[in-house]
Amino acid sequence: MVIGTSDYKPEVKVVERQNGRVLNVTIEYWPFKMIFARKGNKKVSLISFRRYDESRDEPDWVPPMYFNPAIKVARGIFSSEHG
Repeated sequence: MVIGTSDYKPEVKVVERQNGRVLNVTIEYWPFKMIFARKGNKKVSLISFRRYDESRDEPDWVPPMYFNPAIKVARGIFSSEHG
């Protein structure tokens, strides 16, 4: 199985809210777990990530093939609270 293909999709695990406002979103997209938060009024940023595949060294970045689909999902969650 090839990682990063349509076999896996970004999956929302946690949406943390305070007073009805989204604070951060945790998304798993194997082999990464990424946490996104709002920075400023419109911008959504990756604030933390972890790689589950222990056979490799911990990366210091998330490859675009994982990051781009995940941040799209996160942006959708943050923007949906404004209707």
